[in-house]
Amino acid sequence: MLKAHQEPKTTFSMKLILIPASVLVVGFCLLVMVILSCGSLPIVTRPTTPEANDKRFLTAVHRNGQTFLTWSEQTDLSGELYRVYRLNKPIVKSNFQQAKLLAEVGENSAFFYVNRAVDTSGKWYLRYSERFIIEDGGDPLPPDTGLFVWTLSPEDFKGAQDGIGYYAVTVRLPGEKEVLDRQMTSGKIEERVADPIPVEITTSPGVNPGEDGHVYIQYMDFQHWNPTFHAPNPGNRYYGLSPDAPGIRNSIQYAYDYTVYEPTATLCGGKVPKVLPVYVFLHGWRGNRYSAYESNPYPYCAYGILPFDISQTWYFGFAKNYDYRLGNIVPDGDVIVNFTEQRILRMIYDLERLPPGPAVDPQRVYVFGHSMGGSGALAFAERYPNVFAAAYAGQPITNFLTAGITDQDWVADVSLKWGSPDLNLPISLSGPAGWADHLQKYNGVGVWNWQNHQVTTTAQGLAQRLGDEMAPFGIDFGIPDDIILWKTQGQPIYSILNARLRAWGGVVTESGHEFSNFLGMPPTMGINQSPFWDFLVVRDESVPGLSNLSGNSRIPPITTGTYNQTILWSASWNPWDGAPKDQPNSWSISLCSIAVGSHECSSGVTQTVDITPRRLQKFIISPGIQYDWKNIRIKDGLLINQGTVKADAMGLVTVKRFLVSPTGNRLVLTRHK
Repeated sequence: MLKAHQEPKTTFSMKLILIPASVLVVGFCLLVMVILSCGSLPIVTRPTTPEANDKRFLTAVHRNGQTFLTWSEQTDLSGELYRVYRLNKPIVKSNFQQAKLLAEVGENSAFFYVNRAVDTSGKWYLRYSERFIIEDGGDPLPPDTGLFVWTLSPEDFKGAQDGIGYYAVTVRLPGEKEVLDRQMTSGKIEERVADPIPVEITTSPGVNPGEDGHVYIQYMDFQHWNPTFHAPNPGNRYYGLSPDAPGIRNSIQYAYDYTVYEPTATLCGGKVPKVLPVYVFLHGWRGNRYSAYESNPYPYCAYGILPFDISQTWYFGFAKNYDYRLGNIVPDGDVIVNFTEQRILRMIYDLERLPPGPAVDPQRVYVFGHSMGGSGALAFAERYPNVFAAAYAGQPITNFLTAGITDQDWVADVSLKWGSPDLNLPISLSGPAGWADHLQKYNGVGVWNWQNHQVTTTAQGLAQRLGDEMAPFGIDFGIPDDIILWKTQGQPIYSILNARLRAWGGVVTESGHEFSNFLGMPPTMGINQSPFWDFLVVRDESVPGLSNLSGNSRIPPITTGTYNQTILWSASWNPWDGAPKDQPNSWSISLCSIAVGSHECSSGVTQTVDITPRRLQKFIISPGIQYDWKNIRIKDGLLINQGTVKADAMGLVTVKRFLVSPTGNRLVLTRHK
């Protein structure tokens, strides 16, 4: 459960600290130089003693592909801007114009705005830390310390992977020219391109026995990020701060906290396995009421990743270029980038590379959530079957255009992030480790189309989605739901899912807006409410796409019902007839008919179902080629039926009205000779 809301521990203010007299003189000189400057960039004169020359107010530390810059902010100034530069040789007045401007940040740039949350009474408080932390287990950066984190790329080294960098931070007052101070330049920094590693800011034992929580900050790639969306702005109510407070107008945010729960012996039956599965739990929409986790809400024998979707991007993203500090809707001409997807995918990627405990099994990564979290889970399942073994979506929005007005206007809510529906701004997709490479062909599709899971295969740019793979998943909706409306979101999706030839299961309930605890999971993927067959479902194993099961409830539904809940296929994690045989020249899978709520063969009645092989690993299906199929009764090997079917233009083969008995039938598919 979530941690109880707390009163704010601190207020936002600039804090004065005692500093040497020499530094005060420096600040005064800087101010004078700014006021008097009218031509070239001024350089503040310094004493020439070795001690003075060695003293720097700028510190640069390179670690794991990122350079962390910290500096002393000038407490005698107000409203100043700090401009960060990089060059591959020492930065001085004579070569300053050659340096690359990396960023412009306001005062108080080490303030962790995204770590602020609001309670139900409207009071804001800290989730973990008021200021950024840049070292594992380190202290928050002190007041009056500036921060900027630069993620290196080959462009920084003229196409190479490593090299030398030098940095400088200048000061500029509003309406004045900037000041370069020798003591605000760095020495030589050896840098290289590498995958960043998040900073672990604390570990906190959970309330439940046998689990530990790890809290991380991930510093995203600034040059490929829009740092204004999560900066204080009208859309997030300035995180409870005054819009006139120092630094607010020029603030940026590109770093985020998240939690990873690591199971220990109690949760794993007495001994933690050497390799663990991973689940990603996506929370629902709560208007930035996201407190720290006091304990793991889903304490399984698995790593649990729990992100925060601050300001509710519905786990997708926001505009590439628009300055959200202006407080308006995104205008025409922009691009909507999957920033939040990138962030969550990187959490998984980083955990796989550097787990805090046992190794991660990349074959067993799952995602689930409810409401906004269910919307995200459905999207991740559809887009990243190369990452997720399976997913569960509880009461998701399936078409934002028709989400309607409930107690929240969801169209207005997402328009602030993605632009209005009439603009339908184009998308741009990316992810770590090439995980989004297969989606590049969809760049440019309108965001409102892309976020519409009810879209037909003839919609602009989406004709190939039917042929794309998808992680097997479960889904549920409640007819009385007055938050995610049944008529526009739940009722229409079952017909569409039935026609998409994928492995899925679903239910329709009489519940309101509440999580069903995986009630709609396909029987092969759920047992005793432990999701994903106790986290044993694997990614790289073929599954049957299921359509038109004769035991299904009415489609479209008009009352409660079940979908693909009365059929069980044999899988490696439940091998009642072995795992699917996926070979270069043949493919076979066994299925049996079961009763609703059962996970055992022989409990159902004979049914028919259309079966489409999905997630094939070795068996190749080519468009336009004929394939032979056989239906073999498992109990005695008797051939029940056979035929030939032609692959469609997307390389899909569907065997229609395949008979499945309670004792089980095996489908065998081979290329026609």
